Amino acid sequence: MDGSLGRCRSDSLYILAVMYRALAATATVEIGDYRCGGTDSAGDERALRAELVFVRSGLFEIETGRGRELVDASCAVMLHPGEHYRVSHPGACHGDHCLVLAFGPETLDELERYGWPARIGGSRLALPCDESLFAAQERFRAALTAADGD
Repeated sequence: MDGSLGRCRSDSLYILAVMYRALAATATVEIGDYRCGGTDSAGDERALRAELVFVRSGLFEIETGRGRELVDASCAVMLHPGEHYRVSHPGACHGDHCLVLAFGPETLDELERYGWPARIGGSRLALPCDESLFAAQERFRAALTAADGD
């Protein structure tokens, strides 16, 4: 596994090309800062928990059984627990920087009572992220980083 998000990987070069730092974690959710230097997946990866990924900068293409999407700061990605995916970086893209919310099973059970993830993602892979949502997640990340002493 590469980082506490619980993504399954066996490619050690890939692990060196990404950096993950937990900003905050509880029993129900982990918030992390994820940076990728532009290394493409060498094989399938698998999300072990539900993840909502906000792209802060850069872009990447992600492919799952639900389809393929080019993702940048104008959208967020919803990964379901156990979902297999591949990531690539098109053209001259040199990576991406993301804020990741990873939910534990208890939180996912609670959210499902309110129609999530079907209401938030369902069969869609990428979700629109308007300017106000991007600004809100940036303020959230900055507050967590400041609280951590960075």
